[in-house]
Amino acid sequence: MQGKDYYQILEVSRNSDGDEIHKSYLRLAKLWHPDKNQDKIELATENFKLIQKAYETLTDEKQKAEYNKANPTEEEKAKKRKEQEAKRKSDAVAAAA
Repeated sequence: MQGKDYYQILEVSRNSDGDEIHKSYLRLAKLWHPDKNQDKIELATENFKLIQKAYETLTDEKQKAEYNKANPTEEEKAKKRKEQEAKRKSDAVAAAA
């Protein structure tokens, strides 16, 4: 789970509502709870903490907005690159005129 974004950790999409996030959190928290994984307690503890942090962030609207802004999707990155390229071209045309 290390290195995944919070949506991947909770196995939900970016447009999931609070109910979907909550259901997924409960399922994963039960699956990775350290008390249920005594044979792999370190991995379970690490995963459980990541699941909790992801849930806390994605269920708080302010934290979720900040997280989404800091972690754009590939689509959002591509759109921003296109916008920046269009602006550069526009600026170059204006400077040449």
